[in-house]
Amino acid sequence: MALYVPLATFRSLSVIPRADTDSIEASSPGFIEARSALHQSWIEGRLRKRYAVPFDPAAVPAVVTLWLVSLLTLDAYAKRGFNPDLPELKPMADAAQRALDEVKEAADSETGLFDLPLVDGSSSAVVNGGPRFYSETSPYVGLDIQRQIATSEDNFGRGSP
Repeated sequence: MALYVPLATFRSLSVIPRADTDSIEASSPGFIEARSALHQSWIEGRLRKRYAVPFDPAAVPAVVTLWLVSLLTLDAYAKRGFNPDLPELKPMADAAQRALDEVKEAADSETGLFDLPLVDGSSSAVVNGGPRFYSETSPYVGLDIQRQIATSEDNFGRGSP
């Protein structure tokens, strides 16, 4: 399985200082990539019914990368150890919770708001409507059509007042 967020990508996108990432990798080699694989598997499991997973590793949707980095950042801080009362960690915990909630939302086919490649092969779940207007060759034809419709709806011309 190709990782969507390997260690090098995590280092460049996470808010964790590089020294902390290096310390985690030195004390527990492979931890970040192993957790990345677990989170990736969980995300794919949630999205499998609706979206075309696994995603192409060369073209992973940015939102999926964001979800993984948010989840991995909290995992990395938990591995390194932290004081849970520090106010600096609240935004990271909130980002991880938001990622979990958004994955669940994306998996919901009724109210999901994320545009990811679908299982049926289409590249988007968004349905774009066509034009909501039309044009006639003469500006007066449209008005004539409106008058005809209005007349028939109001039952005028059929003997009714």
